[in-house]
Amino acid sequence: MKLSWQLLSSVINDLGKVYDGRTRYLRLFNVLRKCERIYRSKKTRKSLPDKHAEAAQIIANVCRQNGAMWIKVAQYLSCRPDILPLEYVQAFSELQTLTASHDTCPFDEVNKVLINKWGKHWENSFKSFELIPMASGSIAQVYKAELLSSDQNQIGHLAVKVRVPHVEKLYEQDAIVLRAIAKCIEPFYKEFDVPAIISEIIETTLDELDFNIEAKNIKLYSNRADVRLLKVPQILDDLSCDSILCTEWIDGETLKNIIKSKCVNTPQNLPLVRQFALEMLKDIFIHGQYHGDPHPGNVLFAHDMVYLIDFGLMGELTDKQRTTYLFLLMAMTGKVVVNNYKDLFKNAGFAAENSEIFERVGALIHDLHENSDLDITARLETIMEALRENKVILPQGFVGILRVILLLSGLFYSADISFEDIFVESLKAA
Repeated sequence: MKLSWQLLSSVINDLGKVYDGRTRYLRLFNVLRKCERIYRSKKTRKSLPDKHAEAAQIIANVCRQNGAMWIKVAQYLSCRPDILPLEYVQAFSELQTLTASHDTCPFDEVNKVLINKWGKHWENSFKSFELIPMASGSIAQVYKAELLSSDQNQIGHLAVKVRVPHVEKLYEQDAIVLRAIAKCIEPFYKEFDVPAIISEIIETTLDELDFNIEAKNIKLYSNRADVRLLKVPQILDDLSCDSILCTEWIDGETLKNIIKSKCVNTPQNLPLVRQFALEMLKDIFIHGQYHGDPHPGNVLFAHDMVYLIDFGLMGELTDKQRTTYLFLLMAMTGKVVVNNYKDLFKNAGFAAENSEIFERVGALIHDLHENSDLDITARLETIMEALRENKVILPQGFVGILRVILLLSGLFYSADISFEDIFVESLKAA
């Protein structure tokens, strides 16, 4: 299949709008050409899975180098085993706990944002404001500060999250390039709505640039009637806006650092890890409202409690989605017996050219349950691979919870905790 001149003209016109970022995009296209040679090469006797693994690692590396939206794309695709071979899912999963690699934005530039939102003499309201960021990402930098009038809020130190100047332009350029790539590859993947998938990634990522959305997500999560065992920082509304988010400072240790220092299984941390995993599953299957990006860098242990930060992405399920997905996962993990997999998958919103495929997948699920050597994670990976090979499209709501489950399953490899035990306990609560 060849690209039409009209399509090429459209793509070239799009790319002309991103000349400033040409170095990042030329790097990307060089990598894509390299991957093409990997698949076309007949000089080696590499198997297709080996070629997938080599190409996937190369693309994952360039996404890490380019940062910004490209890491978001890789993170999203790592949860789409219905689209990509397992080798790509595994390579992109390495970026789940990474933020973009880049230089820290000088405070002189950040100060322009503060002056624009808080006024010229904003510093007069603060007892202290550390000019070196405590954390830095592709979208924002986080500073530690203390208000002069902190007593009235009963908050000591603050976490001041400031959007990096001009980041909107960078992300808008990335969006143009992603849409151009979608145009190029759409003719080769007619079974998938590639432009729709790319648009979904872009819209989700651009929403994360608006801190008003994150503030709204935090309030929705924290204001639920029941008492949450997973805590969130308190927001200071008067100081927050679309480009600045002020919350209480949580003086704790990230789960990422705890895993890195191999302290997950200590008597102090292991109960918190277990609590975190269990409450995340209960948020999904009982409440239908959950943190959409609970990677270890967004989880803090402090004062014998678990705190969640960075609510740029929050998942919400309807009652029907919640109960349907729960029953589907129970079937996939052998907790219930199903006689009609065709109706089960169709009711959950899965799509396939031939619905008989679902019965074949159901037979695979039954066979997997007979193999006691496989843990739940291995079973789910095998089922997802079968769905991809049969070109089954997963509903977006299921993709969201699959992302969380995959993130949690990675955690269980570090902790002396059984995912199956946690999953069963969440089912009892449901």
